[in-house]
Amino acid sequence: MNPRGVALTAVRRLAKGTRPWIGERGFERLIGLGSLGYLPNIERPRTFNEKLLWLKRHHRDPAMLPYADKVAARDAARAVAPELRLPELLGVYERVDDVPFAALPDRAVLKSSHGSGHVRILARPYDEAAVRVTAARWLHAPYGTATSEWVYRDVPRRLLVEAFLGDTGPTPTDYKVYVFDGEAVLVHLFTGRFQHLERRMVDRAWNAVPAYRCAYPGGPPLVPDPATLPPPPDCLDRLLTYAERLGAPFPFARVDFYVVADEPVFGEITFFPNAGYGEFHPRSFDMELGARLRLPS
Repeated sequence: MNPRGVALTAVRRLAKGTRPWIGERGFERLIGLGSLGYLPNIERPRTFNEKLLWLKRHHRDPAMLPYADKVAARDAARAVAPELRLPELLGVYERVDDVPFAALPDRAVLKSSHGSGHVRILARPYDEAAVRVTAARWLHAPYGTATSEWVYRDVPRRLLVEAFLGDTGPTPTDYKVYVFDGEAVLVHLFTGRFQHLERRMVDRAWNAVPAYRCAYPGGPPLVPDPATLPPPPDCLDRLLTYAERLGAPFPFARVDFYVVADEPVFGEITFFPNAGYGEFHPRSFDMELGARLRLPS
């Protein structure tokens, strides 16, 4: 880790230790400094991340709540786009011991209903005891408290198992569509997830965008090889249309899809990517995206 990364890590640790004394607003600003490299102005936001922090603090739209629950999100998405394909749901479980691991297919996907990043690919043979420990940890505590993401706090804590998408090949590409006031502007493309992850950004016309997320706060940007940009999926227009339909009620939403057999498959909706602490390179892109995000009054 470079000196800047070490300094930002120290700031984040300081923020967590002083949270009871500096309050939520002070905590978010200090965590923002340790994650973004600048002190965010939450009350007069200009950058994309500042506006996400403002939305977390001030915007309480009940329509967001079903999408925070990965079980309820399926019905919410189906209500808006009945023809949109969803991953096959194999079961929803209250306890780890309720999951019938022995009866699951050779490949399946285990998730929690309430957390971000709570995903485990189950591909036999796997260490079932380790999976049980991980799943129990997911269920142990609510998600979103540490990052002030109010939408997750009251989501019922459950486990769900979905069928693995595709064949026996690698995990399908993840298409994360940034939707501003119902307009799909940007696709954050994840390829090789759980194997050799590459992340890149393209506009809706599939032109590469020279902006990148950093590997960690203060770290180097994750710059992919331009020669490895995959072609757009044949269903790109339909994928963007679905993203706009699902994201239309909100000032901003990131709508995630997979593509299987040239068909968009709904993943989830996220309203606060990286909880508003995701560093961009160059930093000017943070401002550029911020100009697109119009906050509600």
